[in-house]
Amino acid sequence: ILDDVWAYDIAAGRWESCAPLPGGPASRHVCCALASGDVLVHTHRSETSVLLFDAATREWREQATSGPAPSSRGLHVAAAVDAGVVVFGGADKSGAMCDDAFVLDVATWTWRALDATGPVGRAGAAAAPLDATSVVVAGGAARGDDGGLDPLGDVWVLDVAADAWRRADASGDFKPRNALVLCPSGGGFLVHGGWRPFVETYGDTLALDVRSS
Repeated sequence: ILDDVWAYDIAAGRWESCAPLPGGPASRHVCCALASGDVLVHTHRSETSVLLFDAATREWREQATSGPAPSSRGLHVAAAVDAGVVVFGGADKSGAMCDDAFVLDVATWTWRALDATGPVGRAGAAAAPLDATSVVVAGGAARGDDGGLDPLGDVWVLDVAADAWRRADASGDFKPRNALVLCPSGGGFLVHGGWRPFVETYGDTLALDVRSS
């Protein structure tokens, strides 16, 4: 488990070492870019604060937060929309899968718990913004009846403004998986890689369109 941080200088074509992650090494944390230019990092230590990395100065600062925050967890997902940063799912310290969602208002730094019922608890999913008010969540792994990990192949949309989940159509060759990558591309999304726990690691790249779902 590491605490090193690196920035890639596109103009210079090289990697540069930055100040290490405050608080020491962490794993299974999440991060996302904010409109301010900062990168927000949420770790298992962040029940009353988050970490902010200034991409211009490459300096860290800790930002205190208030309100009902996510419990200590890892393997969750985060994505930024107009309302703030959405955090969903993950596994808590006991290994139980979380199915709750929260929004952090980055103007007031206040957490708000969402009430909507949606996907089953999961860890290792992927998330990305769909539009100004909605986030797409794909895949992940749930806890099986035998205590193991069951990969998931479902895709969901969380509308933060309406506080509502809806299941999206995920037709095509999207095999159940966790630890995947999801990113916006050309009005839709690209899905890459992932893992069927203890069975197979995927190297495929898929196009995902949820606009008509």
